[in-house]
Amino acid sequence: MDNKEIGQRIKLFRSLYNKGKPLSSAQLAHRLDEGPDKIRNYESGRSALPLRLLLKFHNQGLSMHYLLTGEGEMFSDTPEGLRLMSELEEAGVDIPGRVIAAAAADINEFKKQ
Repeated sequence: MDNKEIGQRIKLFRSLYNKGKPLSSAQLAHRLDEGPDKIRNYESGRSALPLRLLLKFHNQGLSMHYLLTGEGEMFSDTPEGLRLMSELEEAGVDIPGRVIAAAAADINEFKKQ
């Protein structure tokens, strides 16, 4: 796990959170009940993400698997994640991981034939 890569994924999530319009780090910190400086430290890779915050991100709609690995769907299957995904799709915003997941499903279907 690379803290800088995780930080980049947090920044990406923050940039998409509000129907494709970015939240500030202070706004995200407020939603997570964290200090803005802590969020900036996680985003820059200066600090490792603690488990309690990983769970908070999950509850806000960010997939833990995606956050830690950069693989799969960006949004969790929580109500908040499904809401975010739906809003972004309605707004015509490309969702990271969505194209990759769809391509992987197509490849798996092709292999079955």
